[in-house]
Amino acid sequence: MSDLEKLPKYEKNIYMALLAQQCSRYEEMFKYLEDLVIKRNKDLSAKERELLAYGYVSYIKSKRKSLHMVMAYETKEKKTDNSIFLSYIQEYRRTLESDLTQSCQKIIYILDSLLIKKAENNEAKIFYKKLKGDLNRYIAEYAKDELREKVMRDGLAGYQEAMNLSKDLPILNEILLGLALNLSLFYYEVVNERKNAIKIADECIHKVDKEMAGFDEDNENNKVIMSLVGLIKENLENWKIEEEEQNK
Repeated sequence: MSDLEKLPKYEKNIYMALLAQQCSRYEEMFKYLEDLVIKRNKDLSAKERELLAYGYVSYIKSKRKSLHMVMAYETKEKKTDNSIFLSYIQEYRRTLESDLTQSCQKIIYILDSLLIKKAENNEAKIFYKKLKGDLNRYIAEYAKDELREKVMRDGLAGYQEAMNLSKDLPILNEILLGLALNLSLFYYEVVNERKNAIKIADECIHKVDKEMAGFDEDNENNKVIMSLVGLIKENLENWKIEEEEQNK
């Protein structure tokens, strides 16, 4: 028996997920993480949650990339008169949409039925509910009719529940900043409530500016926080410019 086979199943899944991550084998990483979550009786640690999110997001990101590529081909082919290929591209796009929807819904089910129920503190609950919002947002990028209404409703619920739980977190918290960034994006790009998006981003930056005195922006440990702050500021500036142009 190999040393790896002697490890408890839980430790083996962690190791294999990390190994799959290093090899950029995200579908296999997803499977190891899924097995880990199903068989784990308690909540994940903060580092394990980060691994989980990385695996899930990377797994979904590759599928989103494929879908965005075929959408670009579809847009290009629509400019061709009497295209004989357009129907093939559209059929393939629908196949990729269905695959991405099912993958996102599978993770949402794991979040609802296992991870959120096992969450031992507010930070874990916020982390999982934000992830639930993100997954619904990915589906909303292409969904139509009843599916779009459902993912808009479920995504907004996930984000808002996470926001309600985050009131005691310091503003310069990576999870809270990521939540503010993605919730504002959801309002702007999906719900089409641009004033709400600007309000959320504006309030976040106002609170950040108050806390920046003495904050070491060059510290390696603070780089993710500064990156998130930068993204929120960039979105806010662009959105305000768009609003001004529309109101002219």
